[in-house]
Amino acid sequence: MLNEDEGSTAVADPDNELADELTTNETDEPDGKELSEFEREHYEQIKQLEVEALESEGIYLDAKSEAKATKEVWERQVDRLRSLIRSGPDTQKTLPFGDDVEPSADAWKETPIADVIELTAKQVEKLTAAGVENAGQFEELRSGLQKDYPDGLLSLNGVGAATIDKWEEQVIEWLYQNVREDEPADDTDEASE
Repeated sequence: MLNEDEGSTAVADPDNELADELTTNETDEPDGKELSEFEREHYEQIKQLEVEALESEGIYLDAKSEAKATKEVWERQVDRLRSLIRSGPDTQKTLPFGDDVEPSADAWKETPIADVIELTAKQVEKLTAAGVENAGQFEELRSGLQKDYPDGLLSLNGVGAATIDKWEEQVIEWLYQNVREDEPADDTDEASE
């Protein structure tokens, strides 16, 4: 405890500090009553283990979050692998036809849906149960053209609005990148050449 002598000068009194510390420790117990040495030691062990448990919980939650993210990546890779295996070795797509043969305008519809949007294993099961394995079937479901699913993606059990929004953003981006028609050349550029 500090004694003040004339103004702001403070001098430490070691005997009073020790007395204050003992008083604080005696009343700093769980029920505000004085504990025996064994009870105090037990109480201190409880407090120490509680701190260690909280630290371990933080480490666990961080690891759990990282494991979940890693599992999602792994599931997407497994889905792509299964999709590739299901499609088989389609050598027709890799034959060189030459520049004069253009692919069908509807060829995009046969693209496996797992190559278009990110899906978990459970989501693949839900879409497969709804008859969706490729981009064309997904678009039919999304537009509500399937009679069993009149509300489109909203008709799928266990698929929430946030997931549907994410899928729609991904499929629209994929369609924009892979299906949109090339813009016609400007005739004024050709005339100036």
